[in-house]
Amino acid sequence: MNFQSPDGENISQFLEKKDLSEAYFNSKGIQEAYKRIYGIYDLDKSLIWMIEELGEVVAAIRKTKNLEEISSEIGDLTTWIINISNILSIDLSEALNFLALFVKS
Repeated sequence: MNFQSPDGENISQFLEKKDLSEAYFNSKGIQEAYKRIYGIYDLDKSLIWMIEELGEVVAAIRKTKNLEEISSEIGDLTTWIINISNILSIDLSEALNFLALFVKS
């Protein structure tokens, strides 16, 4: 997937022109590491596991308010987001940097 700026440019080129380097996120190494560790799972099962982890994040926040437990659950949720991105061949760097356009505007 190739995200475009509001002007139709590639998102990386757009960010370079806008001097948003402090907001730039590069996930290629993370995504490749997760592919090696976890492989590529079935999309439907991965979506279910991601939703389960989201529920655990919510439960940790509402019930315990223990930052260590919340952090652990957010890590688990993030793992499934990365895995789903890998399954769909979505570059998280482009996705997050596309979002940064609207945050920085």
